[in-house]
Amino acid sequence: MNQNTVTNRFFYIWMPAIIHQIGLIAASMVSAFIFIFMYFSKNPEQAEQALVDRSVMEKVLEEVLKIANENVVITTGIACLCLLPIFIYMFRKDEAKRKAAGVVYSKKAPVFMYVSLLLFCLCSHYVLQNIINLSEITTKVESYEAVQRTLYAKGIGVQILVLGILNPICEELIYRGLIFRRERESGGFLQAGIFSSLIFSVVHGNMVQMIYAFVVGILLAYLYEKFGSVWAPIAGHIIMNMTSVLLTYFKFYQVIYQNITFVMISTVLVAGGAAIIFLWIRNIEEQQETIVKNEEQ
Repeated sequence: MNQNTVTNRFFYIWMPAIIHQIGLIAASMVSAFIFIFMYFSKNPEQAEQALVDRSVMEKVLEEVLKIANENVVITTGIACLCLLPIFIYMFRKDEAKRKAAGVVYSKKAPVFMYVSLLLFCLCSHYVLQNIINLSEITTKVESYEAVQRTLYAKGIGVQILVLGILNPICEELIYRGLIFRRERESGGFLQAGIFSSLIFSVVHGNMVQMIYAFVVGILLAYLYEKFGSVWAPIAGHIIMNMTSVLLTYFKFYQVIYQNITFVMISTVLVAGGAAIIFLWIRNIEEQQETIVKNEEQ
């Protein structure tokens, strides 16, 4: 494989993630400039002092950074809205190329299978969240708690719209719809699933979120593989994020963690339920074939 082929392959796989990160950085920079402008507009005297006094400038920048952190969810939402048309275009272009090449990947899963997806994702979120909390890794990673406070700083409406809907759609188009599918073209599911999940994990920044994102990434890639539609991982991601938002808002985990025994027993039981649903989803292709044969008869 020559250098040009390697380079082209690299950008073909990585470009969606690169565009995503550039978009988030650009949105953060634009919002920072806006916050600085707004701050100086409300405090003209401090603006003049900041030009000649470095300590005042540092104080202003610290205040602006605080405001930016408080609004990071809104900034992320705006970035998603701006980037979504790009990723939809890239996804449709990929699908058109595969169709022209005679590569058919899409399937049509029956509605009841999406009900199983709903239950599987709810169970998976509960089990993963409890395993992470019980391991106490969250208390050892200071950046995790800071990120959590930032993410849930805004009202529940903003959290549902951005964290529960926009962000999952955007991320699934990138990491499953584009990166996973592109890597799947030249390799097996395991290779594509692990590779796309590693990228998905790394962009989350801190160790706790990286572990959670990697496991969730594998599960979502598997759903895409079995359901044959990008709507499966999108739906799964939305369910998990929405569950996290709502349970955090209603302080669900604060309540149940007053009884660790209950948490441990319920985690084992729910994990068992998730395993049963997983086995059911694993046989989705056989179930679909049976349905098709029955319809033909």
